[in-house]
Amino acid sequence: MKYYVRDTKGRVAGPFSVEDIKQAAYEGRILPSWELSSTQEKWTLAAKVPDLFPSAAIATPVVPAAGSHTDSTHEGSLALFLDIFKGGETWFKDAWPLVQKSRLWWIKLTRPWNGFIVTEVGPKGISRARYDFANKRPASVSEEEYEKELQSAMGRLDWYVAFALVVIVAGGIWALADFGESPNPTSGVLKLAAILVILIAGHIYKAKRSEVFIGYVLAPEIDAKFKELRDAFGSLSRCSRVWALRVRATDLQWKYTVTGQMGHLPAAKFGRGLPNIRTNVVVCGVSFDRFAIYFLPERFVVVDGGHVRLVAYGQLEIGHDHVDYLHTGWQRYSDSMVVGHRWLHSRVNGQPDRRYKVNYQIPILRLGVLALGVPSSSMGLITTDPNAPEVFRRNLARLEIAG
Repeated sequence: MKYYVRDTKGRVAGPFSVEDIKQAAYEGRILPSWELSSTQEKWTLAAKVPDLFPSAAIATPVVPAAGSHTDSTHEGSLALFLDIFKGGETWFKDAWPLVQKSRLWWIKLTRPWNGFIVTEVGPKGISRARYDFANKRPASVSEEEYEKELQSAMGRLDWYVAFALVVIVAGGIWALADFGESPNPTSGVLKLAAILVILIAGHIYKAKRSEVFIGYVLAPEIDAKFKELRDAFGSLSRCSRVWALRVRATDLQWKYTVTGQMGHLPAAKFGRGLPNIRTNVVVCGVSFDRFAIYFLPERFVVVDGGHVRLVAYGQLEIGHDHVDYLHTGWQRYSDSMVVGHRWLHSRVNGQPDRRYKVNYQIPILRLGVLALGVPSSSMGLITTDPNAPEVFRRNLARLEIAG
């Protein structure tokens, strides 16, 4: 049997044999968001065809038993959303039928109003398509549209925490008044229930209106490189301490001098997520204060205060070095390298100054220095493990994704 292929722009090609289609899917010439048909009358989403794509691609979407899709929602988009962002079959596996229906009802209630984006990254490049739960066919998303939506979401104020705090405090005072000198338990319980309803309604509104869902389908070689990226960040996050600083330089050929206490520098954070962005992959990043760099599979995102930029990996410059630091603090780090000692009060020749009764040797630690250079701004990281920046540089150098 032969099949026709239809891309996200409606262009039809074929017919092709099953072997030709499987080979094209493996090479990235057919994407999971495209459709297949043997008659050109009834089309099937390529992502739902078993054993068509490699293991890194989207698995066949699995949803609860029949009867769950009684509304007008297009089942294919909902099934794809469940499979990408909610774990598909595993989220419903071994759950009671009532629990399955409740979970599906909650997903339908909180699903994003403007749909979700599927980004397919392969050796031939990047393809994006939007699924909006209403149309049967996905719509192609240009790079300009995608970048604007990402910037808008990440620049949006995360208001829910402040909203929840105000509701809990104000509502709590309002409800506790019914448990005071003139108790009215019924009214108090109803007020507490109203507070809970308001919090849930706020969460639903945030999920539907404030968050952008981006699902990734990675070709096997891209998936392998992205795992190397996570390993590279692991070498940094395993350090006892990592400090961060802004770098104002036209290039990354730095000469480092470290004076004073390292504790005066802000600590770098590796666990801060992308604001208002939901993905189906672990996004690595490093941030401090209001500056952050996040590494997506196809681009990296630079957040500088309220300004958000998407930058190609080819524009990222990386440098690594080390610096010897006279550690006068009391805290010691197990992964630091001691390269020498110096007296607290020493003479010109390095010998101890006998005029001081209190005089002891101070260790000289070798710290690692990593420079991440991006257009217009750069970040410097100082690590207690002097070898961590070199390991990071060696692993990240292999991440060359087509754009």
